[in-house]
Amino acid sequence: MQSQALAERGLDVSLLAGWAGRKPPADEEHSHTRLRRAISIPGFRLRTLYSPGVLAGVVAESAEVDITHVHLCRDFITMPVFRRALREGRRVVIQTHGMLAPASNIQQRLFDRLFLPNMTAPNAIFLALTDEEEVNLGRLGVEPSQIRMIANAVPTALPANRWQPHQSPTFLFCSRLHVRKQPLVFVDAAIQLLRQGLDARFVIAGPDEGQGAQAARAIEQSGHADSFTVLGGVEHEAVSQLLSECSALVLPSLSEPFPMVALEAASAGTPLILTQESGISQALADRSAALIVAPAVNEVSQAMRLLADNKLLQLELSSNIRSAHDELWTTRALAVSLESIYRDHAPRNAE
Repeated sequence: MQSQALAERGLDVSLLAGWAGRKPPADEEHSHTRLRRAISIPGFRLRTLYSPGVLAGVVAESAEVDITHVHLCRDFITMPVFRRALREGRRVVIQTHGMLAPASNIQQRLFDRLFLPNMTAPNAIFLALTDEEEVNLGRLGVEPSQIRMIANAVPTALPANRWQPHQSPTFLFCSRLHVRKQPLVFVDAAIQLLRQGLDARFVIAGPDEGQGAQAARAIEQSGHADSFTVLGGVEHEAVSQLLSECSALVLPSLSEPFPMVALEAASAGTPLILTQESGISQALADRSAALIVAPAVNEVSQAMRLLADNKLLQLELSSNIRSAHDELWTTRALAVSLESIYRDHAPRNAE
């Protein structure tokens, strides 16, 4: 999305990315995209994901580019690209999306000792989405002068995907079933409401990353399994449809820097229940554009009850959150910000 928005502004963009699983059909790829197969050691999932083709592609194109923008994580795809670009003196823009906080366990500490380069390199600029991410980058050794604040973005929703109020209350959890996303808080809050007599439906969409079995067990034991729909991982088109058909998107997550599905909800005008631990909560609270709650069962339950019983509040939140998207998170605004950063950081002889 970033690359497409930049290309639409006339920049010459090449996106190199690793892929695992089903390769997108050719007609789904933008003309500037180069996909290279990614592989990993069996049993380690994403932790050992690597792609020699991505690094080879970056090396092959490096002499032709002014800026190398790396979406960095502790992996063996993006980290080698970062290290190579620094070693060759390339101008690098690094974006971690909150994924590169100071090491919290021995595996991360070992990875950093072996692979994390000098973060104060003068040819590196770091993008931060939130104040918390800015602090974490500083704790990793990044100098304040190297950090630029930037907002994420999603395209404006098509008219067919824009939210409309529905008669029957339907609440959506759409995210990874991971402990940080707290799907069990959503399930327990839903069960609490159902036991109180609320006639509502609850939809869970997202791949299982450790919490799926517990969520399924809680639903089965609740006596209200018929009120839940569990979809598993879904394609992006299905997410857009789900956002347009629910009473609210509910994200009870912990330490959530910049939830992209929340920005998609904002684009569609979908009412949103978000926790205080999200990087966009304050911006939405300032605009009365979402219900902001503590990441706990009772608070999430009360927020869903409030929306279920108040169609006027749903409409007000929908209007306000769509305005927030148009003000803060359009792809055009992001492309303008990125282009400005690139031009400031590019070599002086770059066009």
